[in-house]
Amino acid sequence: MRKMKANPRLVFFVILSIVVTSSSLGSDPATQRGSTIAVIDMARILREHLRLQQGLAKLEEERNEHEAYERQQRRDLAAQIEELDAIEGNSRKHICRRRQVETAMAELESSSKRRQAALADRSAQLHYKAYCEVREWVKEFAERHRIDLVLNYDSSDTDSENQEEIMQRLQDPVIHNSRLNITGLWGAPVTRGEP
Repeated sequence: MRKMKANPRLVFFVILSIVVTSSSLGSDPATQRGSTIAVIDMARILREHLRLQQGLAKLEEERNEHEAYERQQRRDLAAQIEELDAIEGNSRKHICRRRQVETAMAELESSSKRRQAALADRSAQLHYKAYCEVREWVKEFAERHRIDLVLNYDSSDTDSENQEEIMQRLQDPVIHNSRLNITGLWGAPVTRGEP
């Protein structure tokens, strides 16, 4: 007779079933109910969140304005360097002016990096505020409908050519069941552009 190797996942689910069944056997039948689980696609909700998208659009507009200004400044400074290079000689005045322009270029780069970091921080703050708003809605919805656990689920299609994305999807704890998905119910209050 051949010995069969136990599947660890099957063993886990059997033990879990026994634990859940035995714990519910001793409880009062009037209060007995199973755990209810739902899934929600937070990425989709945040893509559709109007206030978040409006805030991100303003940030993008601000980023574009700053980038245009910085491009112009770089062109002006590069033109000054070219003018200085065209002038023959290494007078003290020439060297001093060149250092000033190079310092201005370095300051512009430093300022640009600080501005990019500030914009990234503001974007993260906008995302977090929207996430907290949606999380609060999910909490209220779950309590109202007696849902015990709400899991984040990414309903977007996986790029079959992207190995990293495929490997990430293999680690997802949720396998979609459309009857559990509450994403479409997340409500109009969150989509309005009002504060």
